[in-house]
Amino acid sequence: DAIIDYFSMGYQCYKLTVNLRNLKYHMRKQIIEELRKSELIQVNIYLFSDWDLEIDMWVKDPQDFYNFYDKFIEKYSEYIAEISLKVSIAGTSEPRKATALNTFL
Repeated sequence: DAIIDYFSMGYQCYKLTVNLRNLKYHMRKQIIEELRKSELIQVNIYLFSDWDLEIDMWVKDPQDFYNFYDKFIEKYSEYIAEISLKVSIAGTSEPRKATALNTFL
């Protein structure tokens, strides 16, 4: 298997960690299935963590992420208790926090 270095191709990784609330099983499933439709998004579901979901999105243009983010919040804000954003940039060993976005909705 080949390992792809997205950073060398000019991508940045935007990582959202999300806590959900007031959520029925079918809604959680709908959110995850919708996120997995995109080739640029990787979803991790946590069972034993402070967070419920981690959404990693690889983009070349930051505006692509913010367009996704705005639509995601608009559609699912009633189910989101807390959300945190981190941005990973090539050449850094640790993700850099983007504008201290740790929001309770």
